Amino acid sequence: SLFFFFKLTAFSYSITPPGAPKNFEIFDYGRNEIEKRVQKFDGLVVVDFQAPWCIDCKILSYQLPRVIKSHPDVLFLVVDVDRVRTARQDFQVRHIPHVSFFYGNLTELASIVEGNGPQVDSKIKELKAKIGK
Repeated sequence: SLFFFFKLTAFSYSITPPGAPKNFEIFDYGRNEIEKRVQKFDGLVVVDFQAPWCIDCKILSYQLPRVIKSHPDVLFLVVDVDRVRTARQDFQVRHIPHVSFFYGNLTELASIVEGNGPQVDSKIKELKAKIGK
């Protein structure tokens, strides 16, 4: 199942593992590459800044598969702040998990700090209604 896939792999890969949903990527690149990916994607982009040692991040990663499956038109990027050392400063990440929402450029539409899957799902629905997607 998708849940089992995330439980086993979300924190052990530095690249997107085989069999991952098409709208999910482990994306351990800096600001410039994130900006290119956001600009290239025609829709809402959710960036989950996390770290493998973070318990709250692990809890969120267990809840995200349902959210990802519910929104195949949304791109989900997971960025490990330990691997991408500039991420915390570039995106003002003070606490993790930190989930940022973008559309078209790196102007953050919204963010959720130390949130959960249902909060992310609710914010996606709210933002999709605002941007008409």
